[in-house]
Amino acid sequence: MGEGKKLILGLVALCVALTAAAGTAAASPQPIDNPWLSPQYGVLNMAHQGGEMEAPSSTMYAFRTALQDRGADSLEMDVNATSDGHLMVMHDYYTTKITPLDAQVRNLTMAQVQALDAAYWFSPGEGQFDHTLPAAEYPLRGVRTGERPPPDGFSADDFRVPTIDEVLAAFPDVPLNIEIKSVPGEPAESLRVASLLAEVMNRPENQGRRVIIASLDQDAIDKFHELAPQVDVSASLTAMIAFLGAGTPISPTPVAMQVPMLIGEMDVPKMLQDLDVASQGYAVHAWTDSFSSENDDAYAHLVESGVQGIMSSAPSRLADYFCRADVRRPDNSPRCERQVLHYELGYPSTSLRTFLRRGLPVTVDCDRGCYLSLAVRMRPGQARRLGIKGRPRPIDRGLVLIGTQRRVTGPVKAGRSTFRTGIFRQPYRRLARFRRAAVEISVNVFDGSGWKTAVERRWLKLASPRPLRRR
Repeated sequence: MGEGKKLILGLVALCVALTAAAGTAAASPQPIDNPWLSPQYGVLNMAHQGGEMEAPSSTMYAFRTALQDRGADSLEMDVNATSDGHLMVMHDYYTTKITPLDAQVRNLTMAQVQALDAAYWFSPGEGQFDHTLPAAEYPLRGVRTGERPPPDGFSADDFRVPTIDEVLAAFPDVPLNIEIKSVPGEPAESLRVASLLAEVMNRPENQGRRVIIASLDQDAIDKFHELAPQVDVSASLTAMIAFLGAGTPISPTPVAMQVPMLIGEMDVPKMLQDLDVASQGYAVHAWTDSFSSENDDAYAHLVESGVQGIMSSAPSRLADYFCRADVRRPDNSPRCERQVLHYELGYPSTSLRTFLRRGLPVTVDCDRGCYLSLAVRMRPGQARRLGIKGRPRPIDRGLVLIGTQRRVTGPVKAGRSTFRTGIFRQPYRRLARFRRAAVEISVNVFDGSGWKTAVERRWLKLASPRPLRRR
């Protein structure tokens, strides 16, 4: 988000009074199976511009380090169009905020934009906002132009302004939020950007990607949706205000409402929580203020407000908070080592013979609540000799599945627990006829929230000097 944020101040002030009068927003067409609505476990850490307070805005260096080193789950970016019709990933429609050149992107070619040093004004902790510091405070200045060596693992090209094609190709599996940038007083320009972006998203290689297209401009959203209706969009500023203030249905149907933390004194995420927009099918993504709201109190308030994503200019700070507060990723996976379940598994013997009747006890010692599921598999030839029917499947890695217990009953608690599985009951009679057989025991270990921590596999043998007596 950029200059258009300022428009919200006056417009949403009107919305406050209207919302108070309306009580709740009227129903709008709702997204079906919205993939951006997080389950109960976590919140997306969305690196705004790749985290502009920690790395040069919207560069490949920022995007890569945000995902690899700074805890981001998702990337937020903006696109502007060059004079020769290429979409550049740059937050502002002018170049002077991040480069030494004062120009508008629409008046430059792609080659001219990419020749610029996109890290020229970046200072760690200050972003690209202060242009008055000593030269030494801009540590990545000159990497793009070859005056300074790039950090290990990166090249000079990682510090230029990338195209949207380069970003899409580099991060095929990463959720992306792409804003169509507008030029004040030039409505035709945002429509041009929307048309070019729809052309990009309609390419076969970009079909089915997890992407949200955003814009403050309703006309740009309408144009994009007309040309690429299969791609998710967020609500424009005017559509959100009309929906929240007067209950006007939002069109095209958005998957998300993307808002600032505060408008004057109004707590926007809390207002959306009170209106229960999540139950209506809409995710809420809130963006922070680079200098005043990248702190634990702000993060905690947003999480308590039920947002599905936080657009952070400092994703490593947000990731650190999520770690300490035990806020997991939206897929419930742990974000850091302290959220990882540690455990030890124990078996009473390497032989199954004595456990055919009573079941196999498996002991697990977990540092937090946990439970198990088990599966038993056998080599196909051995299964045939035993008369156990079954066909090898790829999911079973060429083995024959002879028994499962999806969740072993027992306490979900920290400490030591013993789970006794009865999965051998079904093939008991056949197994009991043989002196020797080998089975693979697969144990899935889950923490108390249901996240599968690991799979442990062990081959155990059935061995006895004589077959067991049949009952």
